[in-house]
Amino acid sequence: MKYHRKQGIGLLEAVVGAAIIATALVGILSSFNISIRGGLANTQKIQAALLAEEGLEAVRYLRDSSWTANIAPLASGTSYYLHWDNGWTLSTIFVANNEFTRTITFDEAYRDNASKKIVDSNPSASVDVNTIQVTAEVIWENGTTTVATYLTNLLNN
Repeated sequence: MKYHRKQGIGLLEAVVGAAIIATALVGILSSFNISIRGGLANTQKIQAALLAEEGLEAVRYLRDSSWTANIAPLASGTSYYLHWDNGWTLSTIFVANNEFTRTITFDEAYRDNASKKIVDSNPSASVDVNTIQVTAEVIWENGTTTVATYLTNLLNN
């Protein structure tokens, strides 16, 4: 019996092995890419939430400094932008400085005449001049986040 050696099988095995390894690498790199994008999106959401909370804290600072000078003169429904210049200030002039845009909006707050609870505007409610609704909105390329609260004139200043 004559033994014949088959040639080319080793080359075929090498090509198939390389294809399997390449497919596995593409899969691993794709999943890594997806996780990086997800992490970046989550980072932006966290930054936006922190900027919105910082906006509300800045308004609390302005309230504590002087309700009469800093809060009472502001127009309801107007978008204001926070600026830092040795202290917080509010302005209707927008200054672009990064990938996020933060606006602060003030709206009237209504109290039920009977229960004195904060309610939506209705016939049995009146405007509470010592309470306002403050909304901080942060907008970026891939989304928006909004945080709202009520502030009262605690210090009567």
